[in-house]
Amino acid sequence: MRISVISRVSLRHLSSKPFQTFSLISVIALSTALGVMLFLLTQGLVRGLIRAVEPFDIIVSAKGSPYQLVLNTVFLRDAPVGNIEWSRYAALRDDARVDLAVPIAFGDSYRGCAIVGTTGEILKIRKTPSDPPWLTLEDGRWFEGRNEAVLGARAAAESGLAIGGGFRASLGITGYRYEHDDTYKVVGILRDVSGP
Repeated sequence: MRISVISRVSLRHLSSKPFQTFSLISVIALSTALGVMLFLLTQGLVRGLIRAVEPFDIIVSAKGSPYQLVLNTVFLRDAPVGNIEWSRYAALRDDARVDLAVPIAFGDSYRGCAIVGTTGEILKIRKTPSDPPWLTLEDGRWFEGRNEAVLGARAAAESGLAIGGGFRASLGITGYRYEHDDTYKVVGILRDVSGP
């Protein structure tokens, strides 16, 4: 009996002030929606960061900012911190405690797309031993020679290059107009991994 009286009084009060009632319901709905949106956005960001760093157990580099190193090596953003000497890489590769060492070098670009110099060791990277390779081809074949290139899906789309095409690398990531003498031939295009 008492609950029904309280309910009737509450409903009468809410209906007597429709603007305040509507405002209260709107504020509660927006607060709830904002909380859910922030939770989902955070979860998506965390999943994206985890997916981006999964292939890398450890990153060894020349001296520099660790934030710049992660931005450049993992996310291919910002200026490179510099490359280590080949002899240091060889020592890491030959260390019995190291399962796989993959050299990655940055510093050149083509039409704003960073060029990543590496060896065939990068094709062996897997998140876990039972997973498929981290990098998979959409079209073409893997590089074999010194001046062969495999493009990322976005780089292929942005540059307009296709298999069989060629390009000359520019010194630096952006802003430099000096081109190297070597011409690279596109032999493959990677599968787009930007999806879920």
